[in-house]
Amino acid sequence: MAARQKPWTVRGKRVLVTGGSSGIGKAAVIALARDGADVVFTTPDMVQGMVAKGQIEEQARTTVEVRQLDLA
Repeated sequence: MAARQKPWTVRGKRVLVTGGSSGIGKAAVIALARDGADVVFTTPDMVQGMVAKGQIEEQARTTVEVRQLDLA
Protein backbone atom coordinates (compact mmCIF):
# COMPACT_ATOMS: atom_id res chain seq x y z
CA MET A 1 0.00 0.00 0.00
CA ALA A 2 1.44 3.38 -1.00
CA ALA A 3 1.98 6.02 1.66
CA ARG A 4 -0.67 8.70 1.71
CA GLN A 5 0.67 11.91 0.20
CA LYS A 6 0.00 15.26 1.86
CA PRO A 7 -2.15 17.59 -0.23
CA TRP A 8 0.42 20.37 0.25
CA THR A 9 3.94 20.73 1.55
CA VAL A 10 6.14 23.35 3.18
CA ARG A 11 9.31 21.70 1.88
CA GLY A 12 11.52 24.38 0.39
CA LYS A 13 9.23 27.24 1.48
CA ARG A 14 10.47 30.08 3.69
CA VAL A 15 8.29 30.40 6.79
CA LEU A 16 8.25 33.17 9.43
CA VAL A 17 7.00 32.30 12.92
CA THR A 18 6.57 35.07 15.49
CA GLY A 19 7.06 34.06 19.11
CA GLY A 20 8.98 30.95 18.12
CA SER A 21 11.16 30.72 21.21
CA SER A 22 8.53 29.11 23.47
CA GLY A 23 5.16 27.42 23.66
CA ILE A 24 3.05 26.82 20.57
CA GLY A 25 5.35 28.96 18.43
CA LYS A 26 8.36 26.81 19.31
CA ALA A 27 6.40 23.63 18.58
CA ALA A 28 5.39 25.10 15.22
CA VAL A 29 9.01 25.93 14.37
CA ILE A 30 10.09 22.37 15.16
CA ALA A 31 7.27 20.81 13.12
CA LEU A 32 7.81 23.11 10.12
CA ALA A 33 11.58 22.58 10.15
CA ARG A 34 11.12 18.79 10.34
CA ASP A 35 8.81 19.01 7.32
CA GLY A 36 11.52 20.75 5.30
CA ALA A 37 10.60 24.43 5.60
CA ASP A 38 13.29 27.10 5.74
CA VAL A 39 12.21 28.57 9.10
CA VAL A 40 12.92 32.02 10.53
CA PHE A 41 11.48 32.68 13.98
CA THR A 42 11.34 35.88 15.98
CA THR A 43 11.69 36.66 19.64
CA PRO A 44 11.86 39.87 21.69
CA ASP A 45 14.75 38.44 23.77
CA MET A 46 17.78 37.24 21.78
CA VAL A 47 19.29 35.39 24.74
CA GLN A 48 16.14 33.29 25.06
CA GLY A 49 16.00 33.05 21.27
CA MET A 50 19.51 31.62 20.97
CA VAL A 51 18.78 29.05 23.69
CA ALA A 52 15.58 28.06 21.86
CA LYS A 53 17.46 27.94 18.52
CA GLY A 54 19.85 25.33 19.91
CA GLN A 55 16.99 23.25 21.31
CA ILE A 56 14.97 23.52 18.10
CA GLU A 57 17.90 22.56 15.87
CA GLU A 58 18.64 19.55 18.07
CA GLN A 59 15.04 18.34 17.95
CA ALA A 60 14.38 19.15 14.29
CA ARG A 61 17.85 17.98 13.15
CA THR A 62 18.21 20.98 10.84
CA THR A 63 19.12 24.64 11.09
CA VAL A 64 16.77 27.57 11.68
CA GLU A 65 17.26 31.33 11.86
CA VAL A 66 16.33 33.60 14.75
CA ARG A 67 15.73 37.37 14.58
CA GLN A 68 14.94 39.87 17.29
CA LEU A 69 11.49 41.45 16.98
CA ASP A 70 9.36 43.08 19.68
CA LEU A 71 5.79 43.60 18.54
CA ALA A 72 4.70 45.25 21.79
